Amino acid sequence: MPIRKSGDQKYYELLTKIPRSVTEETAKHYRQSDSVLDDPAHTDVGNALTRICRSLNRPLTVLDLGCGCGRHFRFLEGAEKIVGVDVSEEMLKQAEHPAGEEMVRASIDLKCGDFFAMDFPDNGFDLIYSAGVFGLWVPMDDYILRKIRSWLKPDGVALLVVIDAKTPVTETWKSRLSIKFGKYMPESIQRRIDARPGSRFLRLYEHELKALLTDAGLDFTIWHRGDPKRRVDLVCEFRKKTN
Repeated sequence: MPIRKSGDQKYYELLTKIPRSVTEETAKHYRQSDSVLDDPAHTDVGNALTRICRSLNRPLTVLDLGCGCGRHFRFLEGAEKIVGVDVSEEMLKQAEHPAGEEMVRASIDLKCGDFFAMDFPDNGFDLIYSAGVFGLWVPMDDYILRKIRSWLKPDGVALLVVIDAKTPVTETWKSRLSIKFGKYMPESIQRRIDARPGSRFLRLYEHELKALLTDAGLDFTIWHRGDPKRRVDLVCEFRKKTN
């Protein structure tokens, strides 16, 4: 499990430093890659989102946490409103005209900010999803899981992609030292060590993710995507129980 305490706002703020600094050139590069509409790296999660939208079978209000350039907007069949959140202003500029824009029928509301610090009304969304964020830029922990659950409408669905901690990492002497001696360092330095993008402390093993979801009282399914030699994602899907 990540060693940072759940709800540590100073830690969450550190995590946003790099993604906030995305340049216009980098954002345009991401948007260009989104234009390959049949890329399996986009369509596997995208098709899962379409399946969920069809299963809900109603006009949908959708929340995309870490929307980037709006890569998955086109898959949200039946969406009436899409709220896209990202910390990068440059990425959001590209999301104003997402890939497959002609297929997007929903109104789009783009919000710049850290979703760990944001709040939305309870029971506000039929579908909440996040891809390419958890395990790379931010941790999946019980703090954000509680928020996501509260934001879902009764019978609403969440689809969250988390990097599997089994994914190979390139270890350096610095990372080995930080793991060995990090617990003896001041808390401010520990935060900086743990906030490195892709850090082991941001990722979860499958049994850790299952424990987190179980402790939250959620019924869930998990499937794997990616290349075990490079990167593996845990894709978890859960539905909010109706009382």
